[in-house]
Amino acid sequence: MDIIGRNILRLIRCGAFNIMDELELMNNFKWQKLIRLSEVKGCPGIVYDGMKKYYDARRLSLDDKVKAEWQEVIEKTEKRISEMSSCIADMSVILSEQNHFYPILIQGMYLSMLYLNPLHYYSDRVQWWAPLKENADEMDEWAKKQDKVVSDANPNRLLYYYRNVLVENSHAVVEFRSNKLTNTFNEIIEREKSHLKPSFMHINATKVEILPATALLMVLIMNNIKHFMYDEIKMQQLLDIGMLLRKHGDKVDYVKLEGWLEELNMQGMADIIGGMLITMFDFTQDEIPFMKRYDAKQCKNVAEHIFDMSKKSYNEFDIKDIMKKSVKSFV
Repeated sequence: MDIIGRNILRLIRCGAFNIMDELELMNNFKWQKLIRLSEVKGCPGIVYDGMKKYYDARRLSLDDKVKAEWQEVIEKTEKRISEMSSCIADMSVILSEQNHFYPILIQGMYLSMLYLNPLHYYSDRVQWWAPLKENADEMDEWAKKQDKVVSDANPNRLLYYYRNVLVENSHAVVEFRSNKLTNTFNEIIEREKSHLKPSFMHINATKVEILPATALLMVLIMNNIKHFMYDEIKMQQLLDIGMLLRKHGDKVDYVKLEGWLEELNMQGMADIIGGMLITMFDFTQDEIPFMKRYDAKQCKNVAEHIFDMSKKSYNEFDIKDIMKKSVKSFV
């Protein structure tokens, strides 16, 4: 991990968990690269919060040009979240109260409420999931009459704009390249949802349905695993798991969660996710009840690759074998 990677990790640790390590000195060029990397990794607001704490403690000084660039990034982040908040509140009334579709908010705004500054949460879209197929199909028909459809090629999701906000109607809570894995996982979440009382949050005094804590943590774990498999992990996604464990970990049924991980053959991958919280954010094993085994060397290797500016593929290190073992029964 180079100096930019080391410093951005320190800033994330500070912004999210108030852990203040010593920063290494960098020139303006590297600070500007760090800004861009924070956006690529999906956590500019958290990095900004960390920088502000260092700045207020007089342990960091920044050039005016760098500060202006950061201000532009954070204003864009705050504007996006504010627009999403209004969009969700409006859509919840229209979809649930007026059209009786009853979708569930599965990403984004609810998770932002776990953080000290929700406006600094990074999310690129509003994501709805309608458990009943007839409701999901009707939602898609409604959506196609709105501002602009971006993509309808994938039968499991429809992307469109509603009042200038990117929205996704998801027929699958998390979609994998394996149809069997996608179906099995979504059947688990549907079962969980069907026998529990609905969970809600409030946005602008509007009630919005969300996933219950155990199902939400499982979705976050599987979403992280999905990005390990096919793309690269976003720091915001890993932070979401950490923040949920710290804020609402007592509401999670870990016996049930472990049963789901075993059913999906994903315990090994979940161990890596949990281990990264220990390696990068000083969590203890007691704070991660779903983790069975901690391999410090392996998790350090993963952390190194997350901030590798050379864009190396995850296939170049040893979690490739774990991923193959995890998905072989679903291919």
